[in-house]
Amino acid sequence: KTSRGKDRSPSTVVRYLASLSHLFSVAINEWGWVKSNPVSSIKKPKNATGRIRYLSQDEASSLLRECKKSKNHFLYTIVLLALQTGMRQGEILSLTWRNIDSENKWVSLQKTKNDLPRTISLSPETHTLLKKKREEKSANSLVFPSLGNPNRPIDIRAAWESALKRAGIEGFVFHDLRHTTASYLAMKGYGYGQIAEILGHKSLQMTKRYAHLSHEHKRNMLKTMENIGKCPI
Repeated sequence: KTSRGKDRSPSTVVRYLASLSHLFSVAINEWGWVKSNPVSSIKKPKNATGRIRYLSQDEASSLLRECKKSKNHFLYTIVLLALQTGMRQGEILSLTWRNIDSENKWVSLQKTKNDLPRTISLSPETHTLLKKKREEKSANSLVFPSLGNPNRPIDIRAAWESALKRAGIEGFVFHDLRHTTASYLAMKGYGYGQIAEILGHKSLQMTKRYAHLSHEHKRNMLKTMENIGKCPI
């Protein structure tokens, strides 16, 4: 269970069991504390098929509109940055001004989930928003600091969930913004290799899970095939 009493996902349970199993392996092989690994006898749940959820154009517009109205003055910039760059929430919230190259209009990420440093271009709007905030901050400070403690990143959970509710968007989490970025890039014709470089994926298989095409986009693609096999009149 989570702290809110919800069931954890099968993939989370599998990761937790893997961590526990590793601890017992170390305790057996290196420390000699125990003789057997009890986790090896636990039946692991099957990983559910990866969820497919990304924002439609209307949903994206509604969400950004509600984020702009939020009392949390960082929320709009954070969500827009996530949508336009595919950055993870942790990557965004841990940004310092040293990561922002205002002259070249890009973000440089040195510490990422996959240990792959990458550079991401900023759109004119996000660059302008960040430039305005930069005037108030020191070079070493966080871009999105907590109001109570400038050394800690801001907590956007309540503001984020409130914006989703006001926008009428259900079954959507912050990480799905990454799916949205990948899907929109795929629908614009970019290849998996290009999308993987933007998102910082090590494998194209992971990118394929993220880059889903909308039903309307697939329908339009297949319209080009309708006349194949038909005899000319």
